[in-house]
Parts: sequence; C-alpha cells; structure tokens
Amino acid sequence: MSPMPHKDQESFFFSGEGDKWYNRNEKAINSQIDKFDWPVHLAERIADRDQIRSVCELGASNGWRLEKLKPVLPGECEYFGTDISRQAVEEGMKLYSGLKLSVSSLAETDLKRRFDLVSGEAGENVFGAGLSAALDELKRQEDAYIALFMGTHTTEQIVRTYEVVPEAGKTTVIVCRFSETGGLLADSDLTGRPVLLEMTPEQKVQNTVLPRPGGRESRGSVFYRVADIARCRLLDEMNVLLDERVPIYQFGEVVDIPVTSIR
Repeated sequence: MSPMPHKDQESFFFSGEGDKWYNRNEKAINSQIDKFDWPVHLAERIADRDQIRSVCELGASNGWRLEKLKPVLPGECEYFGTDISRQAVEEGMKLYSGLKLSVSSLAETDLKRRFDLVSGEAGENVFGAGLSAALDELKRQEDAYIALFMGTHTTEQIVRTYEVVPEAGKTTVIVCRFSETGGLLADSDLTGRPVLLEMTPEQKVQNTVLPRPGGRESRGSVFYRVADIARCRLLDEMNVLLDERVPIYQFGEVVDIPVTSIR
C-alpha cells in the first residue's frame, strides 16, 4: 500500500478525520493530565528552566501537556499549541485558560517567532509522506529563524601565489593585504591590514675568500654568488603565519672562484 500524499492527508484530516480521531481518544487524552509524561519529566530536568518564557507544542490536541507544564515553568511563560482537530482546539480553550491554541497541520504551521521550548509527537499525528514533508518544513523554518539571531557562516578556501624578489638593503616587504570582509587584497589596497614578509640575513657568507692555486694549474677564475641563509617570517600583525630559514642569493656575496685544469 503506497503512502498517502501529504496534501491529500491534510485534506482528509481537515475534512473531519481529525475531529473523529479526537472523539475516539478524548477520554484517554483527558486522563493524561494526571499521569506521568516523559516530555514534562524532561522539562523538569532542564537546569535553567526558570529562563524559559515561551513553549510551543506541535500536535497539541486540546493542550493537556501545555497545561501540565505550567507548574514546572515560570509563571510568566506563554504557551502555544497547534492541532489539526478544530474540536480539540475548541475544547482546550474551554478546559485550560491561558493557552494560545490554533488549528493547523504540522507542515503548514507558520511560526512567526522563536520559542524557548518546542514539543511535539510528530510521528503520532503525521503519517506516510506527510511526516517527511512536515519534518522538512520544520527544519527549514528552524534554520531560517536561527539565522535571524545567529547569522549564517560560509567557509571558502582560496589559494593564491605571491612572488617576492628581495632587494638589497630591504628586509621587510608587504606581500599582500587582508581584511575581514574583502579577504586577500593587493599590497596597494589600504583597506586591508598588511601581511609582511620579514627577512633577517644570518650574514655567514660575507667576506668569503676562496684560496687561489698558483702555478700551471691556475686557469683564471669565475664569479659566483653564494646565497646567505635568512630567517623568513610571514606576519599578520602579531600572528606568525610562517617561520623558516631560506637561502636568499640577493643577501649573499659574489665570490671569485679559481678555475683549475682538470686532468
């Protein structure tokens, strides 16, 4: 047997099946007010329940559980409930004062505010394809309303390559700039803070002289630049992004290397 499409299911319950279900179970429902109830028990265990100011139950029937929550939660708490049975909602408004009950299906419940506590036995009142549709709608609304308070978070990974050519006597270079809103920027864009490359030469090759052989083995010389080791740190303000020792030829020395004959 294929599940009933959720729109047909809603029409079926709104046309009277919701009221029939309530009539069949009214006696059992009203007896729940004096019995142990797990959602109420869990609410009693909430450490900061004195901070709860609003409760909404989806599929609340006549609101018996909301009434049962009143002694557990602060006196100024507001109680909202929805149910597909108009008769259940009307009976609840007569039985229990202070409840704000309305007739609507779980999938079409339009929550215009954020609640501190939400309760609902969705699996008991929604069946087949309607259950999936109702839960999807609840998640959509929850995500949308949470975003109003918490905002949304998007993570993006960007890979860029920067080339730095050291210059004589210049040991600090602005590689690029960064801003919280614009991300990686050009080094000339003053709207972002600078990302610096700090190069500190160890000066271990200065005044390097190689011994020159004499006699018939001497064949002149060639010039060669020997790199100096520099400590390179990439800095974002006080945050060190990279710290390595790198050979840099621009900070080195030009050495006269003797050329000898090879036999």
